[in-house]
Amino acid sequence: MANKPLNINKKKLLLVEGSTDGHFCGILLNKLGIKDVQIVGSLDNLGGIDIVSVGGISKFKTRLENLQLVSGFRNVEKIGIIADSDNNLAEDTFNEIKIKVLKPCGFNLPNKLNELSTGTIKTIIHIIDCNEKKGCLESLCLQAIKHDYAIPVIENFEKTIKTFPSDKEPECLYKSKVQVYMASMKALAHYPALGAKKGYFDLDNSVFDDLKSFLKLFAK
Repeated sequence: MANKPLNINKKKLLLVEGSTDGHFCGILLNKLGIKDVQIVGSLDNLGGIDIVSVGGISKFKTRLENLQLVSGFRNVEKIGIIADSDNNLAEDTFNEIKIKVLKPCGFNLPNKLNELSTGTIKTIIHIIDCNEKKGCLESLCLQAIKHDYAIPVIENFEKTIKTFPSDKEPECLYKSKVQVYMASMKALAHYPALGAKKGYFDLDNSVFDDLKSFLKLFAK
């Protein structure tokens, strides 16, 4: 997705790590009643904010530099970045993006998470964490599971994983547990956004409130 030609024709550009995050943000934006949202690349075109998958946090800088060369970039007024905290604290990831991504690209830096910077092009960063701890989109989804009967399946999976040699453990247990949960449903969903569409996660759960607040602020 990150290598596909992009025509920027909107004033708000939202960068996410992967297509999973892009799909999920699109669903939340629609649920919030924020219309005219365009999800760029292989995702559905819904028109208004450009949501771009960069293919991982390490590629944000290169992707943003390339976007600045696109003719439509001169019309951009806001750049939002959504990233997982993963194995870092949210504040550490926030500072890393400011120093290694936004600053080298010449943008004004936001002072705090979820706050807009000053400047002709305003920037804003949201880090997905789990109650201010390390986390990702899937860690939020696990807290919003709608079908409690599947929880024992997840628990058994986690117990089994603990018997694995350390070099054989999943890279991200959150992501693996979400896959196990969705695989236990009658209709298989291959990624969280599809699971959300099928009603496997409660999108009204307060665990998504911070992400929703960010999206509403960015979309103003």
